[in-house]
Amino acid sequence: MREGVEGLPAEPVAVVGMGVSGRATARHLLSHGIRPVAFDARPPAPDDADLQALAAAGVELRVGEEAMGALGAFATAFVTPGMRKDHPALAAAVRAGCRLTGEIPYVLSRARRPTLGITGSAGKTTTTALTADILRRAGMAVFAGGNLGVPAIAALDLSPEPDWLVLELSSFQLDLCRVSPRLAALLNLAPNHLDVHPSMEDYRRAKLNILRHQGEGDVAVINADQPVAGAEEAGRPDRRLRFGLDPSGVDEGATVVGGRVVVRAGGREEAVLPVDAIPLPGRHNVANVLAAAALATAAGAPAAAVAEAVRSFRGVPHRLELVHEAGGVRYVDDSIATAPDRTIAALEAVEGPVVLLAGGSDKGLDYSVLGPHLRARVRVLLTMGPTGPAIARASAEAGGPPAIPCPDLEAAVREAVARARPGDTVLLAPASASFDQFPGYAARGDAFRRWVQAYAGEGGA
Repeated sequence: MREGVEGLPAEPVAVVGMGVSGRATARHLLSHGIRPVAFDARPPAPDDADLQALAAAGVELRVGEEAMGALGAFATAFVTPGMRKDHPALAAAVRAGCRLTGEIPYVLSRARRPTLGITGSAGKTTTTALTADILRRAGMAVFAGGNLGVPAIAALDLSPEPDWLVLELSSFQLDLCRVSPRLAALLNLAPNHLDVHPSMEDYRRAKLNILRHQGEGDVAVINADQPVAGAEEAGRPDRRLRFGLDPSGVDEGATVVGGRVVVRAGGREEAVLPVDAIPLPGRHNVANVLAAAALATAAGAPAAAVAEAVRSFRGVPHRLELVHEAGGVRYVDDSIATAPDRTIAALEAVEGPVVLLAGGSDKGLDYSVLGPHLRARVRVLLTMGPTGPAIARASAEAGGPPAIPCPDLEAAVREAVARARPGDTVLLAPASASFDQFPGYAARGDAFRRWVQAYAGEGGA
């Protein structure tokens, strides 16, 4: 297979999947004189101006599963992150000599500036956003993107170049990686996305790619409180830093001592700020702060920049976001809780008895782990969607509250408003994906806010 020149992919090039990542990749390739052929399972909408512009620039679009049978004729194929990598068309293309890659492997191999990558089953968006803010407050130019929102490939064409590329990375984006970021954090690991990954072991393998290819000059940051199997052995970084609430597990990195966040490095310990000054609720958010502190100080940020950024950080939408308060009831949007472990963290973080809205589309996860937490924290359980019955069963088997099934999220919000009492927290933490009713968790959270404000009456968050 012919190699590309100047780090560009070998031609001819295919882009498989024309979502946000695929479109950004196609635009980047066009800007470097490469006209890719695009593949997508579904035909575009007639008014899709973005795809029309790409077509006018010379990008041919081939539609339908059967069209992917031609991938073997391409030297390189950029695969959309959410596509199963064991898809028969991809396997056939590899046998024919096509090299599979993706936006993130390409960015990590071509980036001219140092990269900082963060992954985990939970907390990666908050940690990424906070780390980027710390570095900016330390006077550094930062590009923040990847799974966070802005396609990472856009960073390759920036002028002037940033000091750091700070990237949130999902398992889907890491799946094909043979390069790791210079600074890399694996925050945690819990079952997720088993509708796309063929097994939990495949999911873990993909996550470990963020560390596996590190070498000289690189730094790995791992969780001392919740060790991930294989993380200690993955890659050969120059330094392994740790973060955790238990200081006995952290020689170098960030931890908590005497109620204060501290950074440890070179045998020295520097206090950053009191834990009570962290504005985000929950122990899991303290862990996110510790991970960000370890990463940012490894990148050269002083403790003062860490403290300033943390004190002013107000979180990311749809992550334990207070969206309304009325009649002594708090309404909290944690739509990002698309797996049971995230719902458990949310239940531990909020105050008072909980009216929980849970359920959605199925990712092949085990909902029985929710049972003891539903019994301990939930006063009223409202279920919806395909996973609603499994969540109801988990509560019943653990002696938790009986589930009240609702046909959709709007009906669940109406029921929650009717049943909530002063002192309660109405919590949207579905433990499930949103695709049964919405295009994504953000749309679900926006709808929750809208319906809460419509049905809960006067008040404000």
